[in-house]
Amino acid sequence: ACDNLVVRITDDRGRVGWGEAPSAPTFSGETTTGMIAAVEYMAPQIEGREITSPESARVLVEPLMYGNHAAKSAIDMALIDLIGKHHGEPLHDVLGGRMRDRAAVIWLVAGTPDELQLARRKRDDGFVAFKVKVAVNGPEVDLDRARGAADLRGQGLFGDLDTLGAQPVQHHGGHLGIILAKRGVALDH
Repeated sequence: ACDNLVVRITDDRGRVGWGEAPSAPTFSGETTTGMIAAVEYMAPQIEGREITSPESARVLVEPLMYGNHAAKSAIDMALIDLIGKHHGEPLHDVLGGRMRDRAAVIWLVAGTPDELQLARRKRDDGFVAFKVKVAVNGPEVDLDRARGAADLRGQGLFGDLDTLGAQPVQHHGGHLGIILAKRGVALDH
């Protein structure tokens, strides 16, 4: 289950912009309760203001309070969504234009007991990339998990390691990439 903040901003003509931010206390330090409080604090300072571009949204929102980047990003998203609706433009045009016609579908290998079986099923469903969360378990566990994901990659897929912003990766001696390379695990693309 996800514990996310969803922001809805309505303009004076009834158009609605939507934004979202995840609660991630071990990553960003922000909880849903804190994000709600931050949005409630910032809302009166945004109400009635004219926002004409993504840059004007950022310039308005960023200085409203210290930190609270997830809450600010949810407001930012809702404002940018609203800008697109105001101009009748798709979001990719509001943000500078389409950059590609296709995007890779990535599956997160995040430590469930059946993670590799699930990753195989996701590969069969069309996922082409796997991100392995590491630096939470011991190095041998992470090595086994990375090897499993690398085996999936051997079939034309790519992978990546995500240390969850570990500060620093002490139990890996700070050299997880070197450890993996010495053990024959290559996940870079």
